[in-house]
Parts: sequence; structure tokens; C-alpha cells
Amino acid sequence: MKTDITKDINEDKLAFLIRKSAIGMEGVTGMADMPEGLRGGILGRDTVMKDGVKLSRDKEDNAVVDVYIRVEYGIKIPQLAWELQRKIQDDIRSKTTIVLNDINIHVEGVEMGDKND
Repeated sequence: MKTDITKDINEDKLAFLIRKSAIGMEGVTGMADMPEGLRGGILGRDTVMKDGVKLSRDKEDNAVVDVYIRVEYGIKIPQLAWELQRKIQDDIRSKTTIVLNDINIHVEGVEMGDKND
């Protein structure tokens, strides 16, 4: 289903809601910077990058989200990624009419935590 992101909500607000969903997930320690290869002008003009969230469209013009996170050591990454995909989809559906066709979770780092824990 084609969704006009800007008609329902602007990209900044959508990225904010996605970041809020991710940071609120147990095991996520924060948002990660974009990988160097994704910065700059190599992406199409329909791509928006905001603090660990990349919004773009696929070939069929469907909304696609890439989320770059850091996680705590010992977390089960596949399970976390699956749960985070569902949480983001549910949170966005509850606040907007946007349908996110793809939500890709990228773990960019693992944090060891405090040695005193």
C-alpha cells in the first residue's frame, strides 16, 4: 500500500516517533550514527536521515524505515530486532495512518555496560 508520508505527518515527527519506540525498548542503549557509506549524496532525494533513522521508499514507492541502534551486551539480537519491528509498527499505526512496508533494524554496536553491575 502506497503511503504519502508527508500528507499524514512530516518526516521529522515520524523519525522522532520511531526513535522514541526504539529507545523505549529494553535492551536498546541508544541510537547509532549512520554508517559512513550512507551519509552524503549517494542516496536518492526521497531519502531522509535523522539521528539513527533513515526514511526512504522502495521501487514501488512504499515507505521503508532503517533503524540504527546500539544494544546492551548479552541481549538476544534476533529476538530484540523482531520485537522492535513489531513495536515500531504498532506505535506508528496507533499514532498515524502510515503503513511501514519494511522496517529494517541495524545493530551498529554492543555496549558492555558498567563493570560494577
